[in-house]
Amino acid sequence: MNEFLEGIGDAPETKPGGGQANPPHRILIVEGHRDLQQGGARVLTDSGYAVDLAEDGSAAWEALSANRYDLLITDNPLASRAGIELVKKLRSARMGLPIIMAAATVPTQELAVNPWLEPVATLRKPYDTSRLLEVVKGILNTGLSNGNHSAKAPKYLDTDSFSVERYSTERKLEWDRFVTTAKNATFLFLRDYMDYHQDRFLDHSLMIFKDQALVAVLPANLDANGSLISHEGLTFGGLVLLPAAKLGEVLACFSVLLHYLSQNKISKLFYKRIPAFYSTLTDDDVAYALFLVEARLYRRDCSVAISQSHQVPLRTNHKRLVKRATRAGVQIIQETNFRPFWERVLTPQLFARYGVKPVHTLEEITLLAGRFPANIKQFSAYSGDEILSGTTIYETPTVAHSQYAAVTEKGRECGAQAYLFSRLIERYKDKEFFDFGISNEEEGRALNHGLLDWKEGFGARCRAHDFYEIATANYLKLQPVLLARPKKMHMTPTSLNQRSTTVRALASAGRVAIRRFELSDAPLLYEAVCESLPNLCSTLTWCREDYSQEQAMTFLRGEAAAWHQGNRHDFAIFDTQDGSFLGSIGFSHLDRRYRSASIGYWVRTSRLNQGVGRQAILLAARYALEQLETNRIEFVIARDNAPSLHAANAVGARQEGVLREKILLKGIFHDAILLSLLRSDMVSLSGKP
Repeated sequence: MNEFLEGIGDAPETKPGGGQANPPHRILIVEGHRDLQQGGARVLTDSGYAVDLAEDGSAAWEALSANRYDLLITDNPLASRAGIELVKKLRSARMGLPIIMAAATVPTQELAVNPWLEPVATLRKPYDTSRLLEVVKGILNTGLSNGNHSAKAPKYLDTDSFSVERYSTERKLEWDRFVTTAKNATFLFLRDYMDYHQDRFLDHSLMIFKDQALVAVLPANLDANGSLISHEGLTFGGLVLLPAAKLGEVLACFSVLLHYLSQNKISKLFYKRIPAFYSTLTDDDVAYALFLVEARLYRRDCSVAISQSHQVPLRTNHKRLVKRATRAGVQIIQETNFRPFWERVLTPQLFARYGVKPVHTLEEITLLAGRFPANIKQFSAYSGDEILSGTTIYETPTVAHSQYAAVTEKGRECGAQAYLFSRLIERYKDKEFFDFGISNEEEGRALNHGLLDWKEGFGARCRAHDFYEIATANYLKLQPVLLARPKKMHMTPTSLNQRSTTVRALASAGRVAIRRFELSDAPLLYEAVCESLPNLCSTLTWCREDYSQEQAMTFLRGEAAAWHQGNRHDFAIFDTQDGSFLGSIGFSHLDRRYRSASIGYWVRTSRLNQGVGRQAILLAARYALEQLETNRIEFVIARDNAPSLHAANAVGARQEGVLREKILLKGIFHDAILLSLLRSDMVSLSGKP
């Protein structure tokens, strides 16, 4: 039985005479370099666009005043009028057509000062003509270009001006300067801290630039499996960003970062997100990016911290312990020598209770404290010359964090540890948070209830620290979002997700092509299904209102396995002119003995009634007859699905009968019409077997 039925219709794709139903987009190229001018014009003309040329700003202005264009591509600078000046004049005249600015050096500062100029994209010279074509298609395929009129152009979150470079020791000063100004960085990301254990971790930290200016860094290392971890030797990691970073720039950073990793055969990024309360500004833009790339949350630690501005009163038992320590004459001392705490308390207590040693050796913590005396401090509780308890504090701009803490049995009985922390909470009241650290085990799946209860007695509460696994190929999932929706205009998901690459067709006819699915099709498939949910959910058994990108990826993985096993043959349907994803068609219930198969298909809502379904059925049927040696193709279509029945009849399928209550949709049985298409029917249609 066919499980891919959907309402599709049949309508001519072209006007009588074979002309295009819509005139081609018209583009003005303003370029003083003749080779670039001619090369760009040639590739765009070959792709079906109408192209006019202008060598300088004056000629360009004359053309803009006399003609209507859908896109302007301008050089900066130009011979007689700088490209930025042409854009200013155009915007002052309230011409809102999209603009691509091509330049060896993009005028970033001027564009930042004058955001109303709004170039939709920038291209850094020299650029490939294939890249030019990709950007042009990405803009014009949104359907938002209305020529040089007063409407506002769509904003394009261009990633072409972003680049990724691996950190090297020559860039230490540049890295450190950036970290000290970032909104979510701590001293742990400075190279003098990160590199103390460089013999244990293969550093693969990355730097992200926009127009040659550093805009983000990623502390990271490669593990033994070739995955990137940010960072295995640090409590947390993730993208370090400037306070001025906006959502679009953060998304662009994730896009180029994951693309860089994917291109370098690094398939996974393990992302230890910086806890939100360590940031001076919100970093929910990162949370949004992680959502878009479908990052998998595989661990969540419970970091227990006190909000200094909303303190919960000390628990009664903790107050008693503090009083007991005071009566016992316990003294709190800040000391520069870490040896007493490390050798007499921390190391023996960790080994006795958990059978482990401190992550840092005494030599390492002493080295780091020497490098960062303002950030790493040791506080200890003494009774006379006897050390009873201690904690090593890591200070950041917003948090005082207890990196290590331990207490002897005597110190526990006399309240030394409770007294120590009560004093430190008061000492660091100017910080936003006092962080006791985590109270969980087994990657967040088990709690140390005793430890948690002790920390909560001070008024501390759980704050999540998340760990994610990201498939680097998921940079593709950001592409639909990088074209922003315009204001005051309804947009369907398809207009934001037109694929601007050449379709590697298995078979094609006119504007319709079919090919095997690829895993990278997941975002396109998801967008098309979401656009078409009302139609699909009324006719397809697999469709649900909560359809997700994960379901799209699951289908594609299953399709690849089924194809290999010979159980199914599914194809993506594409437009040969603009590369857009149109739908799906495929065969199931392959019967080798009787040489028959069941066909299923669906076309996205925005491309119904354009002949897509009819053409796709013919292409797929030809494949089945020639490659699968099928003699009979069966259609099983719900009786009230008139568009699908029309498409089947249009290709010559013949009705054989009614299958009573054959299809179950949303708990209701529906009668189905059985049709078939035989090899002999195809011969009569085309004259070929």
